Amino acid sequence: MVASWAAVDQELRKFSQHMRAHQAGKTADKLDMALQMARGQFEYLERLPSGMAAAYKVGGQTIIASSGPFPRDRTNCFDLILENHRSYKVVNMGLENLQYLIEKGKVDWPLMVQHVETNPRCVEVVDARVPREYLREYWCETCIGRQFIPEGKRRPEPPSDRSDSGLIIISREQLKAPDEKID
Repeated sequence: MVASWAAVDQELRKFSQHMRAHQAGKTADKLDMALQMARGQFEYLERLPSGMAAAYKVGGQTIIASSGPFPRDRTNCFDLILENHRSYKVVNMGLENLQYLIEKGKVDWPLMVQHVETNPRCVEVVDARVPREYLREYWCETCIGRQFIPEGKRRPEPPSDRSDSGLIIISREQLKAPDEKID
């Protein structure tokens, strides 16, 4: 990462002036516009609180069917590429919900995330632009691993009592015909 924005800004301004001096005005204009955009992006990132990071694009994803109205409960898990160019699993949002928010113009890049304390290869979307209902209540155990999920983010265990599970238990006596004997 660059030591400071001021150093980068100074070097790019020198280059822009050099381009103008050599009659490359259009190129210098494009460079100035890119410089202005980069300055805004860099200043935005410098204001990030500790533990936060910026994601710039989607990496890998699972491939399951997803349909229905948004926000969707059943969605694909995915990775985000952060500013360090590494891929991190997203624990609290599905890909289709993110794509929908981007298409509708409610969210754009970079997306603010926070590293998960229990697993350094995972991030949690914490961007204020993402409506709460588009985030998962429970984190995906398949992608992340149950042991890495904090208690409040784990899907509740199914009931252990067979009578609550919907199973019907039939004894051998109940299977016999009314006048049949079972040995």
